[in-house]
Amino acid sequence: MSDDLTLTIATDEAKRLAELRLLDTSGVQLACRSVDFTEIPAGTRNALFDLRKYLRYYVDPPLHEQEMRKVGVAIAEKVLGKDIFVRLWQSESSRTLTIVLPQAAAEANELTIGMARIPWEIARPAMGKETLAERNLRLVHQVAWREPASHALPLQDGEELRVLFVFAEARGTHPLGMRQERRLLVELFEKKIYPQRKVVAHFLGHGVTRAQLLEQVQAHNGYHVVHWSGHGATNTLVLCEP
Repeated sequence: MSDDLTLTIATDEAKRLAELRLLDTSGVQLACRSVDFTEIPAGTRNALFDLRKYLRYYVDPPLHEQEMRKVGVAIAEKVLGKDIFVRLWQSESSRTLTIVLPQAAAEANELTIGMARIPWEIARPAMGKETLAERNLRLVHQVAWREPASHALPLQDGEELRVLFVFAEARGTHPLGMRQERRLLVELFEKKIYPQRKVVAHFLGHGVTRAQLLEQVQAHNGYHVVHWSGHGATNTLVLCEP
């Protein structure tokens, strides 16, 4: 019998409620849980929904590991609940948990987006215990977001693969080491990719604006692959102002 499981999540933004259902491979419900996020402190919600930002702004670096352990316990206790978490944690065999957010196909609300960002793999029953990831649980997100404004550009026979690298370091943001990243990527393409593949790569950097990005894409009839390095927030990529 397969240990693979599915966790479906339905949200009610107005009431700040989330309904979690754990299903087996046959679709049989194994456990369920209703989470009222108004009962979870704001600081904990921030950590659950955007752990990286929470650590960066509210926690001293030497305490990051300890804080991540606390967040892992909060995911297990306050979000998953005992019935669901125990079924996920008790096995040590290699298995997969598929996270399904059915409502994401419609107009995604703040709570749905937050649930999609929870780092489920770090959930643990106590500070000194193993995480779900350490117990060989692999996570797969099955999120059907809204129909995108554009679609993937098909690659025609004999056509070069066009790749756009965007280094969108906006003024006043925290440095991300983009200069070294860009140098290493250029070396990789020049030494190992260009000689053997029909690939052309373009690089944008030094304060990329929306107008500059649009002009670049239109001038080259679109790109098949985009590599983006920069800052962002929920559903937002940060660019320079004109």
